[in-house]
Amino acid sequence: FLFYSIPFNSASFNIRAPEDLYFVVVKLGASLAPSLASGYWVVQRYFEHYQADTMPISINTSRLTGRIKVDGQLPATNRATGTLYFQNRALEGQWSWFQAGVTPSEDGSYEVRLPKGLYTVYFELDPGAYPTYASGRWLVADLVDLSEDAQFDINYNTVELSGPLRVGGQPVADVGPGYEVGMYFQYRRARLMWQFPGGTDEYTVRIPAEDYEMSFFINENAIDGVAWGEAPMGFTMNLFPGSTRPFLNFI
Repeated sequence: FLFYSIPFNSASFNIRAPEDLYFVVVKLGASLAPSLASGYWVVQRYFEHYQADTMPISINTSRLTGRIKVDGQLPATNRATGTLYFQNRALEGQWSWFQAGVTPSEDGSYEVRLPKGLYTVYFELDPGAYPTYASGRWLVADLVDLSEDAQFDINYNTVELSGPLRVGGQPVADVGPGYEVGMYFQYRRARLMWQFPGGTDEYTVRIPAEDYEMSFFINENAIDGVAWGEAPMGFTMNLFPGSTRPFLNFI
């Protein structure tokens, strides 16, 4: 990898690089413009550099606005709710990736600016704001057209999964600080995680309704005399409203 910081006291740049075939990206961020998502814009996937050459870079952006609700409720005002991730599918700048933190206003509205393109959009809840929710990148839109300014509302809906939880037949003690055990929920390419602090007989976690392959993990030094790590639970959990309240006993 070769890196070069472009100075902003001029509209042009001049660099030298070894002769080769390059994949060229430009790093963008909020320091360049208000509400601009952070990430990498693919300028050219196959740039043949074997002689003196020019590479004009012009990036036009569009504004994405909308409102966010979690289980039908507005999130807390002026507090980080989560992170949006964007993958560009348009031919120009294809495979560019960006992310933007979501701190909604009183009416749940958010705003982010991105290079023009066609984006697959993922949303990840902030576990600090939603400790009883599983957290991970969750697909919320297959394709959002940002060739012009656009509006997209996010309705992140979940179902509750709850029940007794035991390890070796015993409740999990709260030895703190931090979490003792947790679960991973795998659905296609999405992998969500939730951690359990111990100290209670039952767990409660909220997660989007889908069919999940599940695994259980124990954190290091969480349970005296018990090895730590992750193990598959060996079944698929069908999570739909009112569908299940399993007793989880990890032996």
